[in-house]
Amino acid sequence: MLLALVAMARCRRAALSPPAMLKLLSGKTVGVDSTTLEADAAMKSIIRRDRGADWQAYVTRLMREDGAIAPNEDPTDEDVRRFDRSRKDKKVSNDMWVSPTDPDAPGQLAGLMFGNAFKRR
Repeated sequence: MLLALVAMARCRRAALSPPAMLKLLSGKTVGVDSTTLEADAAMKSIIRRDRGADWQAYVTRLMREDGAIAPNEDPTDEDVRRFDRSRKDKKVSNDMWVSPTDPDAPGQLAGLMFGNAFKRR
C-alpha cells in the first residue's frame, strides 16, 4: 500500500511539474474529469474491409464454421463475446477492419500518439 502511494505521488508530481514550471497552473488543487466507456464499443462499430460485415456477424460466422453453434442458431451477445475471447489466432488490424464513420481514424490516432500525424505517407 505504501509503495502504491509513493508511486502515485511521483506520477502526480511528474504530471504537474511541467505545467507548473510554465506557470500554466497555480495553486494546489487539480480536478480530473473522466468517463467510463464500454470496452467493446469500438468492436461493435467496426466493419470488415473485405466483406463489409460487422464484428458480431463475423464472429457468428466463425462460431458456425467452428461448430460452436448450429447453422440456423443465433447466438446471444454474451455467447459471441465469450467465443471471441477464447479464439487463439485473433487479429484486429487496420488492414482488415475499418470504421464506417471515419475510415482514417486509426491512422490519425496512431500518428498523434507517436508524433508523426503530419508526415506525408
